[in-house]
Amino acid sequence: MEDAHLVLPSLREAVLSDYKLEVDIGWEQIGLFGVMDGHGGFQVAKFCERHLPKSIAQRPSADPASAMAQSFVEMDELLQEPEGLKELRRLSALAKSARARRQTAEGMGCTVVLSCVTPSTLFVANAGDSRAVLCRGGLALDLSQDHKPELPGERARIESAGGWIEGGAVLRVNGDLSLSRAIGDLEYKLDRRLPPDRQIVTASPDVRAVPRQTQDEFLLLACDGVWDVLSSQAAVDFLRKELGNRSSWASRLAAKQLRLSEVLGRLLDLCLSPDLRLTDGLGGDNMTAVLVLFLPMMVTAQSALAGCTRAVQVVGTRLVAPLAVAS
Repeated sequence: MEDAHLVLPSLREAVLSDYKLEVDIGWEQIGLFGVMDGHGGFQVAKFCERHLPKSIAQRPSADPASAMAQSFVEMDELLQEPEGLKELRRLSALAKSARARRQTAEGMGCTVVLSCVTPSTLFVANAGDSRAVLCRGGLALDLSQDHKPELPGERARIESAGGWIEGGAVLRVNGDLSLSRAIGDLEYKLDRRLPPDRQIVTASPDVRAVPRQTQDEFLLLACDGVWDVLSSQAAVDFLRKELGNRSSWASRLAAKQLRLSEVLGRLLDLCLSPDLRLTDGLGGDNMTAVLVLFLPMMVTAQSALAGCTRAVQVVGTRLVAPLAVAS
C-alpha cells in the first residue's frame, strides 16, 4: 500500500506532541487533514505524512495558504538533504519487494491534497490528482483541480521545460506519469535554470481559500482510486445517504450509532471492482479517504472526522473547529 493520510484536529497540539516544537499558538484552532497517494513506492508518501505537519506549523498561522504552498516545495528540498536521504533508506528497508527498495526520490513520489480547517475558512492545497470535495447543501463543490498532463496550463509548463506528453486513452508525462504535479519524482526536476514551479513535474500546489458557510455539511479528501470510479457528486450523494439526517449527527456520534470510519469503508467498498476484467481495471487502485463532518452549530460546536485507507487501517477522531458566526 503506497498511500498515507493526515488527521490532526489541532495542528499545534500534534506538532508539540510529536516533535516537542514550540510553534505559533494560532495553529491550536486549526486542523490539518490530507491524503498522500504514493507511486513508485510508499516512501515519499510516508515522508510527507511525517514532515508536512512540522513544516507547515513552523510558519505563521495567519497565512495557512502560504504555509502549505511553501511546505509542499520544501518537501522536495528535504528529500535531497542528507537526513532526508537517511530517512528514505530507513523506509526503503521496510519494503517487501526488491523493486520497492528505492533509496532516493528520483523514481518515486506522491500526490498530496491538504486542507487547513479554521473557524472561518477552508484552505485547500493540491498537487496531483487527489481531490478535495465540499458538500454544501447537498451540492458537491470541487475545491481542487486534478492535475493531468492534458490540461492546457500543465501541458505548456511540461513542454516549455523540455518534457513531452504521450499515450492513448491515458496521457503521460514523458510516457511515464499520468499526473503532472507531485512531491518527489526528482528526475523531472533537474533543470537548475528553472524555479520549482516551472519544472516538468512540480510540487508547487494550487491553493484555494473558501469561506465556511452554515450549509457546509462535510469535506471529503480522497485519492484518484476513488475519483476514477465516482464523480464528486456521486460520492457526496452516497455519503449523505449513509450519514442520514444532519440534525442527528451529533447525538448518533455520541451514542456510537454513527461511525465515520464505517461510512468511509462503505464508500471505498463501493469503488472496489468485483472483477477488474469487467471494469477495464477501474476499482483496483489503492484507495484512501478522509472525511470531516461539520456539525450544525445549534447542536454542538464540534466537528467530526475520520480517515480510511482500504485494506490497511481505519482511524477516527473528533475535531474541535466551530464555524465562526457573526452575531
